[in-house]
Amino acid sequence: MTGRRTRAAIGRWSRRASYALAGAYGAIVVLSFAFVEFLGNAPGGVLGSAVLAGEPSMAPVFVGYALVLASTVVVRALATRTGGDVVLAAFSTPVSFVGVLGVVEFHAAVGGVYWGGLLSFAAGTLLSVVVLADGVLAVGLGVWTGSGGG
Repeated sequence: MTGRRTRAAIGRWSRRASYALAGAYGAIVVLSFAFVEFLGNAPGGVLGSAVLAGEPSMAPVFVGYALVLASTVVVRALATRTGGDVVLAAFSTPVSFVGVLGVVEFHAAVGGVYWGGLLSFAAGTLLSVVVLADGVLAVGLGVWTGSGGG
């Protein structure tokens, strides 16, 4: 009985964490686009010099958030074992792969084009949209009330 309660509590908290992380990731994406637009139109070409210098300023943030979001979705699937959560965990697998690629490129790559941050950004954005859609559907359909594990 205790194992079932623990698993339900882990499922409940991981579900809430995945929704919160997906919302935070979406907010970071929107704010970063607003910031890039502001810097791109700034006099003196602030954005152009930062991009040409090859300093991936936001790449660790996008890679880290995508990896943490994918991890919470996998923990959620392991705890609840419902069909929707398992499908979300399967959808988060490529996010984990490109996140690891981004970490390896950030620490070990010497030169060239760094694709890990961009791919992690795209995959994390897709995963956050899917997780937020799952949350909207779960609350809208009355499937998840916030008190249960599934």
